[in-house]
Amino acid sequence: MKLLEGSDTKVKFHITDKEYTDGVLTNETDTDLTQYDNITLSIKFFDGIKEFTGVVDTEGEGNSYVNFEILSEDTTGKCWEFKAEIWGTKNDNTQKNRLNSDTIEGQVLHSFNIPQWIVND
Repeated sequence: MKLLEGSDTKVKFHITDKEYTDGVLTNETDTDLTQYDNITLSIKFFDGIKEFTGVVDTEGEGNSYVNFEILSEDTTGKCWEFKAEIWGTKNDNTQKNRLNSDTIEGQVLHSFNIPQWIVND
């Protein structure tokens, strides 16, 4: 996953349950995310951890998609690699389940400013 420094970004994840037999994927089913009270994207930047609350996409695509909004101020000055995890919590945060099997690796890319040109007649 790549994010642009200082830009508002929406990311969408499709969460599924996978079953393996002898190391071979035998079944994959959508996870009903409405069973959780909160879905959180936890990103570990070089200077700390930032958590983003997701919104389950209950329109059209089913209940296994979650959207996260990362605002520009969340990535400003954080150009570097990061690691992320998606967590589902329920029962007043007493039960916490990791929803991704592999750690999400990403990078915040440097943004650049285009100089403002002033033209005089």
